[in-house]
Amino acid sequence: MLQTLMILALGAPPGPWGEFQLGGAGSYGTGIGLEEATGAASVALSGFLHHRLVEDDAPLSLQPYLQRAGAIEGSFSYDHFVTDRVELSGPYRIDTVGGAVSLDAYPGGLFSLWISASFFHVQDGGGNNGWQSIVFAERVYLSLLGELILSGGRGSLEVSVFPARSVGLHAALEYAEGAIYYWGHDVFRQWQPTAGLSWWITPSVGLRLEYRFIHSELVDDDPPGLNTINTHRVALTFRSRLG
Repeated sequence: MLQTLMILALGAPPGPWGEFQLGGAGSYGTGIGLEEATGAASVALSGFLHHRLVEDDAPLSLQPYLQRAGAIEGSFSYDHFVTDRVELSGPYRIDTVGGAVSLDAYPGGLFSLWISASFFHVQDGGGNNGWQSIVFAERVYLSLLGELILSGGRGSLEVSVFPARSVGLHAALEYAEGAIYYWGHDVFRQWQPTAGLSWWITPSVGLRLEYRFIHSELVDDDPPGLNTINTHRVALTFRSRLG
């Protein structure tokens, strides 16, 4: 009997060692006297640390978390933003190219630790002036749901439900108030409800579709509504697990 069990264990199919993700997003927003459009693309490659994932009955999107499979990830992204505001002499655009490296680990039985370092190069053109900037960012996450920003704060709540092993439903709500835009110290108020659907077509190939509505308004706007914009953002992400 012992020999039979050993044969079955050795013959079990191995799980994946990592994941590949390819994503794209587009958004369009309008307000009083302005229009904004954004297009974005990203690619990411991650490798699980210590062990492969085990094929079990858990939802595929949650397997790395439930099996405490730490991972190291590298990503690259590009974002193109265009706005036409009444106070500008012409269309204004921002191109952002960036990359990030992150480490997801489990230092104890109750905590998860996520550390990342990222680099972004931002360049604008058109409008009244042009400028370039380079930004380095480092963040440490300890499962906190709040963030302090200049002149305010940000909080979010996210819920995910998995009615089937290969399907996930996701909803989130984020509220922020403060100097949320890097180009100035003006205080804005912003709401972001999000709804998403993830579907693993096979155990190795998955898709995620997300819709986000973003409402932004200047707190001390004069006249009211001049700097208010409602944006609709749709993102599609392709995921592939690497064996």
